[in-house]
Amino acid sequence: MSESRFERIMFSRVPVWLVGLLGVLALLAMVAFGNIAIHAYKGGKKAGVLGDAAMALSTIPEFLQRFQNATDYLRISVPAHQGKAGFAFNYAAGSRPDAGYLLLTRYDGDDLRSYVELWDLNAQSKLHTWAPPVDEINAQSVDFESPEIDLIADQSLGRMILRHPVVMPDGSIVIKSRSPLSRVDACNRIMWINDDVLFHHATEQDSAGNFWLASKFEPPVVPMVDPENFKDDAITQVSPDGELLLQRSVAELLLKAGQPEMVYGTAAYLDDPVHLNDVQPVLADGPFWKKGDVFLSLRNTSTVMLYRPSTDQIIWQKRGPWSMQHDVDVLDDHRISVFDNHSYEYFRFPRVDGHSDVVIYDFATDTVSRPWADALAGLEFQTVTEGLQTVRPNGSLFVEEQNLGRILELDAKGGVNWEFVNRSKGDGYLYRVGWSRMLEPEQGAAIAKTLAGITCP
Repeated sequence: MSESRFERIMFSRVPVWLVGLLGVLALLAMVAFGNIAIHAYKGGKKAGVLGDAAMALSTIPEFLQRFQNATDYLRISVPAHQGKAGFAFNYAAGSRPDAGYLLLTRYDGDDLRSYVELWDLNAQSKLHTWAPPVDEINAQSVDFESPEIDLIADQSLGRMILRHPVVMPDGSIVIKSRSPLSRVDACNRIMWINDDVLFHHATEQDSAGNFWLASKFEPPVVPMVDPENFKDDAITQVSPDGELLLQRSVAELLLKAGQPEMVYGTAAYLDDPVHLNDVQPVLADGPFWKKGDVFLSLRNTSTVMLYRPSTDQIIWQKRGPWSMQHDVDVLDDHRISVFDNHSYEYFRFPRVDGHSDVVIYDFATDTVSRPWADALAGLEFQTVTEGLQTVRPNGSLFVEEQNLGRILELDAKGGVNWEFVNRSKGDGYLYRVGWSRMLEPEQGAAIAKTLAGITCP
């Protein structure tokens, strides 16, 4: 059988000198490619289109790694809450008129996307589902730039979990997740997008309807830090129409207040010394604060702080007895509640010491209480990161175990009123929940009535 031309070429003898020459040329090409990519990365323009191509090729491994990291984050590999899935109510439907409503935010492991759902906890029924057009929002966010987040690699439809949405009286929701901030109506149509900055963590509203969130200055505005990687978290206020009203660097605020140790005072350099995860507005004057103040939760220093935007001053701060905490709420004119993750980073791996908890701090007596400690310990309630709490007017406690895909309401004595476990019907894995929100009966009923009158195309 005669050889084809292709076979003759493929199996012909090649001189050793030619192999060596090709190897040297390949090595030189690799060096040149690296130099072009570095030049383009630093903002150089001399390489033109070739520089852009080198940059694009050099980011492929990072893109694939970020893709895998996002997938691993959403699906929970820890085998927790065995035999549990969905809601379990410990009371008869219709028997608790004070049960309220739940704005449930979760990643659906079967549909591979994030949803927001409104549940009537008394009727034990789902009333409405929002499925925001995440990819369309990302496509319209033409001004969004961040060295930390790539909207395609990190926050596309299948890789984003919506965090802490706010439902508005007209049935629309305000959403984000380390991304632009946007508002979509009850039929998932985009109303507005703010793509000025990267928004993250909690979203709260003040008495004027403005939103308070954490965002980032990119690049950072504080000196002596890595301009590429330092996370310069900012106290941020946004109007109901999506306009940026205020952005204040927490690190810069600490330096101004004479507390450089909160930014620089660690044994090793930290890119994320502050980690702002909640900006909670004060809605009424009290003996220890004024309307317009905001409480700040600084996770990486285990510090809760009271800040007055009108004077740009830190009014009060306390480090511990919480550790790596989240979600500060104002209970009355002298008490706050804090979600205590009770987790620690300086082990071989981050972990919760015992159980996560909810701490009540009393300004009037300078005392701390933990009313649900025994109940939460018995439930093995643990979330190393994230998590939130709401102490309700009826004395019950709403808590989210974000890392393990579980949400609960406990009564004043620690009994479980209801539990939700976000498990996939298909693969059986737990998936993340996304900072859900309790709505009291009056607010929830009004929104439910509005939604019932809306017909989506």
